[in-house]
Amino acid sequence: MAWIGAVTGLVSGGLGLAQSAQGQGQSRAERGFNAELAGENARMVGDQTASAEAAQRREARALLARQAAAISESGTGEGGSNALIQAQDAALAELDALNLRYGGRVRMTALDAERRRLTAETPSMEPLSWRIFRMNKPALFGGGAGSFSDPFAPAFDGFGRQIGS
Repeated sequence: MAWIGAVTGLVSGGLGLAQSAQGQGQSRAERGFNAELAGENARMVGDQTASAEAAQRREARALLARQAAAISESGTGEGGSNALIQAQDAALAELDALNLRYGGRVRMTALDAERRRLTAETPSMEPLSWRIFRMNKPALFGGGAGSFSDPFAPAFDGFGRQIGS
């Protein structure tokens, strides 16, 4: 009668694995969709960032042109403190554009990392004992290191020394 309990345990374990495999298949489809969406969002953020950077540079050029026109109209000359102010404003405008680019790249990298995380293969849900059995199967069934099941593995004698070296 003890064998009935063992068989019942195996059947219920098999049904649990089948249900988890079905759930894992659905989540794979959802992860695939979400990964595709994250990739599309990363491309969209890249486009938005390029557009915002270009708009910032256009606005900065217009501001610097208005500033140069105002300095010329004032008649104070384009040297001295006027030149320093223009140089500082040009540098600050460039930093603003670069900050926009950096922020966009950070968001794109985060979305790309999310896409890669979603497309990565999840670890197997099988029990640890099955994984150990699968890894040791060649040794259990006549294979093992140096056998035909693994032609690239070095052959060892019973004392841990490599044969043929």
